[in-house]
Amino acid sequence: MKNHRYSDKCKSYVLNWKTHVRTNLHKLKASEYFGKNVRIIKEAFNSRIRTYCFDNDDERILDPTEFMNKVEDYAKDIQQEVLSELGAFKLGAELFAEYIKLEGCDQEDFQFSIKSFQAPYTIIFDEVDINRQYENIKNIINKQTDDFQEKGSGWGLVRIIHLELNICQYQPIRNSSFDC
Repeated sequence: MKNHRYSDKCKSYVLNWKTHVRTNLHKLKASEYFGKNVRIIKEAFNSRIRTYCFDNDDERILDPTEFMNKVEDYAKDIQQEVLSELGAFKLGAELFAEYIKLEGCDQEDFQFSIKSFQAPYTIIFDEVDINRQYENIKNIINKQTDDFQEKGSGWGLVRIIHLELNICQYQPIRNSSFDC
Protein backbone atom coordinates (compact mmCIF):
# COMPACT_ATOMS: atom_id res chain seq x y z
CA MET A 1 0.00 0.00 0.00
CA LYS A 2 2.80 2.35 -0.97
CA ASN A 3 0.67 5.22 -2.33
CA HIS A 4 -2.27 4.70 0.01
CA ARG A 5 -3.12 6.65 3.13
CA TYR A 6 -4.69 5.02 6.18
CA SER A 7 -8.01 6.37 7.47
CA ASP A 8 -8.24 5.83 11.22
CA LYS A 9 -11.98 6.53 11.18
CA CYS A 10 -12.75 4.04 8.38
CA LYS A 11 -10.05 1.53 9.31
CA SER A 12 -8.90 1.19 5.71
CA TYR A 13 -6.29 2.38 3.24
CA VAL A 14 -7.42 4.85 0.59
CA LEU A 15 -5.77 5.88 -2.63
CA ASN A 16 -7.25 9.37 -2.97
CA TRP A 17 -7.55 11.10 0.42
CA LYS A 18 -9.37 14.21 -0.85
CA THR A 19 -12.05 12.09 -2.47
CA HIS A 20 -12.31 9.74 0.50
CA VAL A 21 -12.96 12.44 3.13
CA ARG A 22 -15.88 13.73 1.02
CA THR A 23 -17.64 10.34 0.97
CA ASN A 24 -20.76 9.92 3.08
CA LEU A 25 -19.25 6.77 4.65
CA HIS A 26 -16.21 8.66 5.95
CA LYS A 27 -18.35 11.59 7.13
CA LEU A 28 -20.60 9.21 9.05
CA LYS A 29 -17.68 7.42 10.71
CA ALA A 30 -15.83 10.67 11.45
CA SER A 31 -18.81 12.34 13.12
CA GLU A 32 -20.19 12.64 16.62
CA TYR A 33 -23.75 13.49 17.54
CA PHE A 34 -24.03 17.05 18.80
CA GLY A 35 -27.78 17.05 19.38
CA LYS A 36 -30.94 15.48 18.01
CA ASN A 37 -30.25 14.73 14.34
CA VAL A 38 -27.19 17.00 14.33
CA ARG A 39 -23.63 15.74 13.99
CA ILE A 40 -20.27 17.45 13.99
CA ILE A 41 -18.56 15.80 11.04
CA LYS A 42 -15.11 17.18 11.58
CA GLU A 43 -13.18 19.75 13.47
CA ALA A 44 -9.81 20.74 12.17
CA PHE A 45 -7.10 23.25 12.89
CA ASN A 46 -8.05 23.78 16.55
CA SER A 47 -11.78 24.05 15.71
CA ARG A 48 -11.24 26.84 13.17
CA ILE A 49 -12.98 24.61 10.58
CA ARG A 50 -16.20 22.79 11.53
CA THR A 51 -18.92 20.97 9.65
CA TYR A 52 -22.34 20.47 11.20
CA CYS A 53 -24.64 17.92 9.59
CA PHE A 54 -28.41 18.19 10.04
CA ASP A 55 -29.89 14.76 9.25
CA ASN A 56 -33.39 14.48 7.80
CA ASP A 57 -35.40 12.32 10.19
CA ASP A 58 -38.65 12.74 8.24
CA GLU A 59 -38.44 11.19 4.76
CA ARG A 60 -41.86 12.65 3.93
CA ILE A 61 -40.18 16.05 3.58
CA LEU A 62 -39.34 16.34 -0.11
CA ASP A 63 -39.04 20.12 -0.35
CA PRO A 64 -35.56 21.55 0.37
CA THR A 65 -37.01 24.80 1.74
CA GLU A 66 -39.32 22.90 4.09
CA PHE A 67 -36.39 20.84 5.39
CA MET A 68 -34.16 23.90 5.84
CA ASN A 69 -37.03 25.68 7.64
CA LYS A 70 -37.35 22.69 9.97
CA VAL A 71 -33.67 22.85 11.04
CA GLU A 72 -33.42 26.66 10.87
CA ASP A 73 -33.69 27.47 14.59
CA TYR A 74 -31.06 24.91 15.56
CA ALA A 75 -28.76 25.98 12.70
CA LYS A 76 -29.04 29.61 13.79
CA ASP A 77 -28.39 28.68 17.44
CA ILE A 78 -25.18 26.92 16.43
CA GLN A 79 -24.11 29.90 14.33
CA GLN A 80 -24.85 32.23 17.24
CA GLU A 81 -22.60 30.13 19.51
CA VAL A 82 -19.82 30.17 16.91
CA LEU A 83 -20.22 33.93 16.49
CA SER A 84 -19.83 34.53 20.23
CA GLU A 85 -16.83 32.18 20.36
CA LEU A 86 -14.92 33.21 17.23
CA GLY A 87 -16.30 36.58 16.28
CA ALA A 88 -16.74 36.73 12.52
CA PHE A 89 -16.79 33.48 10.53
CA LYS A 90 -17.31 32.18 7.00
CA LEU A 91 -20.41 30.09 6.35
CA GLY A 92 -21.06 27.72 3.47
CA ALA A 93 -23.85 25.18 3.02
CA GLU A 94 -24.45 22.01 1.04
CA LEU A 95 -27.67 20.02 0.75
CA PHE A 96 -27.46 16.29 -0.08
CA ALA A 97 -30.40 14.49 -1.67
CA GLU A 98 -31.05 11.15 -3.35
CA TYR A 99 -32.50 11.10 -6.86
CA ILE A 100 -33.86 8.44 -9.20
CA LYS A 101 -33.79 8.30 -12.99
CA LEU A 102 -35.54 5.86 -15.30
CA GLU A 103 -33.21 4.31 -17.86
CA GLY A 104 -34.70 3.37 -21.23
CA CYS A 105 -38.21 2.11 -21.81
CA ASP A 106 -38.18 -0.62 -19.16
CA GLN A 107 -40.03 0.58 -16.03
CA GLU A 108 -37.78 -1.60 -13.89
CA ASP A 109 -34.50 -0.17 -15.20
CA PHE A 110 -33.60 2.80 -13.03
CA GLN A 111 -30.60 4.42 -11.40
CA PHE A 112 -30.18 6.06 -7.97
CA SER A 113 -27.67 8.82 -7.30
CA ILE A 114 -26.81 11.22 -4.50
CA LYS A 115 -26.58 14.83 -5.66
CA SER A 116 -25.44 17.87 -3.71
CA PHE A 117 -26.26 21.55 -4.04
CA GLN A 118 -23.98 24.25 -2.61
CA ALA A 119 -24.36 27.81 -1.46
CA PRO A 120 -21.08 29.76 -1.62
CA TYR A 121 -19.26 30.90 1.48
CA THR A 122 -20.24 34.24 2.97
CA ILE A 123 -18.83 36.15 5.92
CA ILE A 124 -20.96 36.44 9.05
CA PHE A 125 -20.22 39.45 11.29
CA ASP A 126 -23.34 39.64 13.45
CA GLU A 127 -26.80 38.19 14.16
CA VAL A 128 -28.35 40.18 11.31
CA ASP A 129 -25.95 38.42 8.92
CA ILE A 130 -26.95 35.02 10.36
CA ASN A 131 -30.63 35.63 9.57
CA ARG A 132 -30.01 37.23 6.16
CA GLN A 133 -27.49 34.62 5.00
CA TYR A 134 -29.59 31.64 6.09
CA GLU A 135 -32.45 33.01 3.95
CA ASN A 136 -29.96 33.49 1.12
CA ILE A 137 -28.72 29.88 1.50
CA LYS A 138 -32.30 28.57 1.33
CA ASN A 139 -33.01 30.59 -1.82
CA ILE A 140 -29.79 29.53 -3.57
CA ILE A 141 -30.19 25.83 -2.79
CA ASN A 142 -33.89 25.83 -3.64
CA LYS A 143 -33.16 27.46 -7.02
CA GLN A 144 -30.41 24.91 -7.74
CA THR A 145 -32.65 21.93 -6.93
CA ASP A 146 -35.51 23.37 -9.01
CA ASP A 147 -33.18 24.08 -11.95
CA PHE A 148 -31.72 20.57 -11.73
CA GLN A 149 -35.11 18.89 -11.98
CA GLU A 150 -36.64 21.31 -14.50
CA LYS A 151 -33.85 21.36 -17.07
CA GLY A 152 -34.82 17.98 -18.44
CA SER A 153 -32.33 15.93 -16.46
CA GLY A 154 -34.88 13.15 -15.96
CA TRP A 155 -33.96 12.90 -12.27
CA GLY A 156 -36.69 12.82 -9.62
CA LEU A 157 -36.19 13.54 -5.92
CA VAL A 158 -36.48 10.46 -3.70
CA ARG A 159 -35.40 11.93 -0.35
CA ILE A 160 -33.46 14.73 1.28
CA ILE A 161 -30.55 13.20 3.19
CA HIS A 162 -28.97 16.07 5.11
CA LEU A 163 -27.79 19.66 5.16
CA GLU A 164 -24.17 20.48 5.96
CA LEU A 165 -23.16 23.84 7.36
CA ASN A 166 -19.45 24.47 6.90
CA ILE A 167 -17.99 27.04 9.27
CA CYS A 168 -14.49 28.49 9.03
CA GLN A 169 -12.91 31.01 11.31
CA TYR A 170 -12.61 34.34 9.50
CA GLN A 171 -9.29 36.09 9.83
CA PRO A 172 -9.03 39.14 7.60
CA ILE A 173 -5.61 40.11 6.35
CA ARG A 174 -4.25 42.72 8.69
CA ASN A 175 -2.86 45.99 7.42
CA SER A 176 0.87 46.14 7.44
CA SER A 177 3.28 48.93 6.86
CA PHE A 178 5.79 48.46 4.14
CA ASP A 179 8.33 51.06 3.25
CA CYS A 180 10.20 50.92 -0.01
